[in-house]
Amino acid sequence: MRRALPLALSALLFAPAAGAGEHQLSGYVRGGGQLHLSAARTMGGIGGGVGVRDVWQDRFLFQVDASYLVMLGNVLALRAGAGVQRRGLYSPAVLLVGSALLGDQLTFLLPERASPARGPALSIGLAMAPLRFAVPGAQVSVLELGVLVGLDSPDLALGFSVGLLEIAASF
Repeated sequence: MRRALPLALSALLFAPAAGAGEHQLSGYVRGGGQLHLSAARTMGGIGGGVGVRDVWQDRFLFQVDASYLVMLGNVLALRAGAGVQRRGLYSPAVLLVGSALLGDQLTFLLPERASPARGPALSIGLAMAPLRFAVPGAQVSVLELGVLVGLDSPDLALGFSVGLLEIAASF
């Protein structure tokens, strides 16, 4: 995860130099939720955010976004992803996503764990957007489902993400 975010950011920054007709940069707003569950902590919530996406050759996606989540406290969700989409009006997508949740959390002290889990909740996984549509200059996604796996040493963590609505406009 620590290398995925800088890699995605550099892809977004240097991609337009490769050819103006091949890349389509867009900004997007999204609403949904994310949850991180382990034996050590629970973190996440529902909310909204903003992001930047580069679509290369109308097929490959590179994106980064930040969301503010509430319900289990105040959480900042940072995501970076890369994936593929179908060309045309109906354009479902599949992405490999790295995520970091920072902020409030519910921590659990167990007999084998004397101190609470600290720091960001890092995870990686797959996200699918089966109801996604694109026209020149805009994209709309009505549903995105994701499953993530993280490590809260020594325990594994399971994460879920749901995007309910995402609207993007090219610039």
